[in-house]
Amino acid sequence: MSPRRAERSDEELLARAVRVVRRYGPRVTLARIAADLGLSSARLIQRFGSRGRLLAAVEERADRRLLESIMADLDRADPLGALIDRLATVAERNAKRLYLLSNSYFYDPGHAVTTAGVREARQRIETFVDRFAAVLDRAAAAGQLTPNVDRRALARALNVAWVGSYNAWAYAPLGSLRHEVARDLEFVVAPYRVRPSSRRKRSR
Repeated sequence: MSPRRAERSDEELLARAVRVVRRYGPRVTLARIAADLGLSSARLIQRFGSRGRLLAAVEERADRRLLESIMADLDRADPLGALIDRLATVAERNAKRLYLLSNSYFYDPGHAVTTAGVREARQRIETFVDRFAAVLDRAAAAGQLTPNVDRRALARALNVAWVGSYNAWAYAPLGSLRHEVARDLEFVVAPYRVRPSSRRKRSR
């Protein structure tokens, strides 16, 4: 008798599930995911609770990986410019996949019918805003932002512009998405950005 195969972790299953969702799209069935993972639908429900909960977990994992790719090794000399460049790059990369950036309704259109679903979606947004605000704190410390700017509000505006620019391009995918996103984000931060020449004058 062959030894029983060790049960795969949730992280391993989610990594596989991400690929299935990318391949088949947001209407992918639980049975299709289960078949690709080599499990029964009943076993997946036992592990994750429901199709909606599984897809929410898929999205949370995608968000986590997305944040890691955005925040990794940002240029400390120019954190603001590096953030905008990274967000534009990530948007362009994701345009080539069947993915929207951090939109829970894409995977689970019914999420908004429950209070818990709305709270989870809001928390995902706040996580991105938190990370963007941390970069803006670094930008302010580097003298890149005007004094007394509400960095939390600016981080929220950056997140809205980022997702909005991506989705606007998706309706009419003409030209370079990377250019569109970078342009829109630069417009948001322009009123609060301190130019290098101004920083040099202040330091004297």
